Amino acid sequence: KKTAAAHLWFVDAVWGGVHASAAALHVWRAVVALGCAAPAAAQWRAAVEPRVPADAPSAGFLHVQLLVYAFYYAPYHAWAAWQALGGAAGSRTARALAATFVAGGYLQAATSYAVGAGWEWRGYAPLVPREDPAAQPAFWALSAGMVALAAAHAAWSWTTA
Repeated sequence: KKTAAAHLWFVDAVWGGVHASAAALHVWRAVVALGCAAPAAAQWRAAVEPRVPADAPSAGFLHVQLLVYAFYYAPYHAWAAWQALGGAAGSRTARALAATFVAGGYLQAATSYAVGAGWEWRGYAPLVPREDPAAQPAFWALSAGMVALAAAHAAWSWTTA
């Protein structure tokens, strides 16, 4: 017997599209972190993630963090898109637990990435925001958006569990 939420096929289709887009975004960010020389990658670095190619001490960590996003979260989003678009039947509770686990991981990863990319040490003073006023809104919107996506998907998963 299907519940009312199961009849909302269009919501599942939207989630499928959102997750497919998120998987593609993580792969793209990994390609940029690996030093892609394409004009689009250079434009992305300048507009969204200007600290990725920087020679700052935290630049190595930022590259690794973007690769971690690709290796862990791109497969998750691909799986979630497949599930949303009618993938293999399984326990909805198990899917909700997986979504909740990933949402917590996103919050932790985004926090460490945001601190590394958005803040810097200056001598022995406390951390201060980096001075990239043009890139800050895009950077913060992307970071917060990915955390919000994971949390919203976890909440949706529990409503349909």
